[in-house]
Amino acid sequence: MKKLFLVTLLFTINVLAQAKERILLISDIDDTIKVSHVISYKSWSPSVLFRTWDSNTPFAGMASLYQLVLNENPGVNKVAYLSNAPSKDTGVEYLQNSHEAFLRNNKFPQGQLILRDVIFDSDHKNKTIRKLVAEHNPTLVMMVGDNGEKDVDVYEQARKELEEQGIKSVIYIHQLYSSRDKDEVGKTLHPGQIGYATSVEVALDLHQKGLMADAQMTWMYEKVIPYILSVRNNFFDVLTSISFPSFKKCNDFRWVWSTKSHPSLPAYSEYVQDTCR
Repeated sequence: MKKLFLVTLLFTINVLAQAKERILLISDIDDTIKVSHVISYKSWSPSVLFRTWDSNTPFAGMASLYQLVLNENPGVNKVAYLSNAPSKDTGVEYLQNSHEAFLRNNKFPQGQLILRDVIFDSDHKNKTIRKLVAEHNPTLVMMVGDNGEKDVDVYEQARKELEEQGIKSVIYIHQLYSSRDKDEVGKTLHPGQIGYATSVEVALDLHQKGLMADAQMTWMYEKVIPYILSVRNNFFDVLTSISFPSFKKCNDFRWVWSTKSHPSLPAYSEYVQDTCR
């Protein structure tokens, strides 16, 4: 009887493991996980130049979020950091060095860092996504980017290609720039793309979709939300984890998630929405 129980338990564990999505998480870097101000119209200002070299100012909670996604299916879920920044092979070394230091300094989970080997390769991201999908054979591709440059359109093209292959996808876009701004114009999201202002909304959406367990979501409630609220009045927006740098204009963002799942959410939701107005 005991033997039958053990066999049944092992079978159940195996079935549950197989039932979990094999997630390939593909993340942009600048303005997605790293505070960069890429589309600044004052591109040669000291603050923008400093952010190019800065490897110690991440968007709060993103490293934890990515680790929690990998924890959902350890050893199976994978992360890749995909950027249009030039690699060392182009002869421009400092950006790759900066990105490597950024991921290391801010404890992002280990994953491939893929930069552009040819400076003028406009299809770099889509070509790389195809290669990553072929290599990892995911059941779901999670793409995270921002609305400053091309991620909105690149990920939409990837979604269409993945759909043709029968592979599910979910797209999260950091709404860092406003589509109504006259100088630093943010891209409008495609239908189905999910806008977010902080890492918490991405976690909430994953949890709602059954892609993040209760225990993982509890970490976001108990660790990330209190931290983001604790630094909201900081004067300096460099050299520490932040969510709302001074240049952020997220008035396109809309909160669409229930706030009933945790006592901290009503006040947190109000703070995020008020800050983005």
